Amino acid sequence: MTIRHRRENSLKKSIAFLSNRIRELESLNNRYAWYRLGIFLGGLGVSILLYFANALAGWLLFSISLIAFNVIAYHHRRINRSLKKHQLWKAIKETQLARMNLDWENIPSSEFRSGERDHPFEIDLDITGRHSLMQLLDITFSREGERLLGKWLLKRLPEIKEIQRRQAIVRELSGLPGFRDKLLLNFSLVSEDQLEGKRFFEKISRRADPVPAWVIPISLLFSISTIALFILSTMGALPGYYVLSFLLYAFIYYGNQNAIKHIFSDVLFLEEELGKVEAILNFLESYPYEKNANLAALCSPFTIPDNKPSVHLKRIKRIMIAIGLRMNPAMMILLNLLVPWDFYFARRLENAKKELAARLPDWLHVWAELEAMISLANFAWLNPENTFPELVQEKEDKQSAATFETRQLGHPLIPFSQRIDNDYTLAQSNGMMLITGSNMAGKSTFLKSLGVNLLLAFAGGAVTASHFKTTLYRVFAGIKVAASVTDGFSYFYAEVRRLKALLNALETQNEYPVFFLIDEIFRGTNNRERYLGSKAYIIGMAGKNGVGAISTHDLELTRLTEDIPELANYHFREEVANGKMVFDYLLRSGPCPTTNALTIMKMEGLPVDFPREK
Repeated sequence: MTIRHRRENSLKKSIAFLSNRIRELESLNNRYAWYRLGIFLGGLGVSILLYFANALAGWLLFSISLIAFNVIAYHHRRINRSLKKHQLWKAIKETQLARMNLDWENIPSSEFRSGERDHPFEIDLDITGRHSLMQLLDITFSREGERLLGKWLLKRLPEIKEIQRRQAIVRELSGLPGFRDKLLLNFSLVSEDQLEGKRFFEKISRRADPVPAWVIPISLLFSISTIALFILSTMGALPGYYVLSFLLYAFIYYGNQNAIKHIFSDVLFLEEELGKVEAILNFLESYPYEKNANLAALCSPFTIPDNKPSVHLKRIKRIMIAIGLRMNPAMMILLNLLVPWDFYFARRLENAKKELAARLPDWLHVWAELEAMISLANFAWLNPENTFPELVQEKEDKQSAATFETRQLGHPLIPFSQRIDNDYTLAQSNGMMLITGSNMAGKSTFLKSLGVNLLLAFAGGAVTASHFKTTLYRVFAGIKVAASVTDGFSYFYAEVRRLKALLNALETQNEYPVFFLIDEIFRGTNNRERYLGSKAYIIGMAGKNGVGAISTHDLELTRLTEDIPELANYHFREEVANGKMVFDYLLRSGPCPTTNALTIMKMEGLPVDFPREK
């Protein structure tokens, strides 16, 4: 049994176990609900009846029923929490299994889009949208984490040091499924909504009208004076001067309401948002990182002894509890009569928010990075046949030093059981591939496999291959060119604009060569113009700052290898067996020896006039 099958079976067993446990907890939950109802109604009813016979016995039974009700309620809440935890844990495992098997209906959608209309590969390589790489990878739970993962996948200019740093951490995380799952579970337990770190930071950073520095000592002086004068007045030592002192204190209190009116909304907001992050921050700061040095370095802002998140969160929670005491009107009057309670804790809350705001950006940035890396690590764990790529540093002669070699390269968006892998090595003298072959033979899928795996490598993740070695490139694809009704562009004009953008990129001086992927070049025009235009374009690309692959149906273009030394022919082929087209989806050297258009037309019952042999 392969590692993949063992992990798949492990997920299925976990789901089955959790399903059984959930059924048990649901049954227990229902029983305890009836226990509570029975104790409440029975205890209350019998207590009332007994009260009229014996008041003491009635009160005693009511007290016992109340204690029993609270004990049952306590255990009922524990069962409810356990039930919710098991349901969420099961949902996590089910989603993992769906991602492993590309069960798109059970993989949560990703709303991330770059917003760029002319991105060089986002749409062409299915990086975002439905049934996309982003949907497959994304297990982030904050908007910042989601955006960062998308940014890595869509980055135009890769940076080798940053990629190597991310890859080292992703490698460690891929071997820590428990760490990853517990983070997801901790967040799911406290919130069903996506965390918005930016909104949290903006709210924390917003400065309210401060309590003037003089208000607290002066208010304290008047509150103490009022109490002292009141005591002396009740003893008959002084007349009612406390009234004057109290009025002055009240004047100061109500004259500075702007400084404290925000504390109620702030406390409610902090209580909600801190509830989302507290369990996760506590987990991150207490996790033993000893064997994972790169992960420990990333999470170091959470583990600094005097600046751990828990230190700041506990301080804010104590302030929140103190502010919460004055929510009761009677307590508010009593506390503020004794001391300037509201002013003191409003000032402390602002100071605590200021300290938290100074550290929150670092925590949120690390948190977002961790989420994005966990998404990449999760993909590597679910696909153990994948490998982490070897990135080669460019030499001074960038173009001659271009490297790309891979074995068993496949497309990550094709189910494992259906995927056909291919080997390819970029020869230094043949940096351009011209791929010919029949419809449905695998040309487009191979082009996408090259591009998607390059982007996975540059994001720091594992690639769908057994071996992958590459230098850094600027990826540019022309695969899903579409007409634009709103802009009035025909398909052909949209394709011309796309190819012009690619040519500009090839002619741009840059430390990274372009890795281009063009599917069915100039398909939007007639045969003769397509051939002439394609020939001129390919000749124009030769010798520029780039390598890549072009697919075409025009077999005449394969002769260009005689004039362009950088160009090499490859093809996909098919066979007709028992009246059906059979494809093996394997890349082969040389031009395609067969075509299938007329054969497919005949097989589907269309009239076909084959030329007679002479």
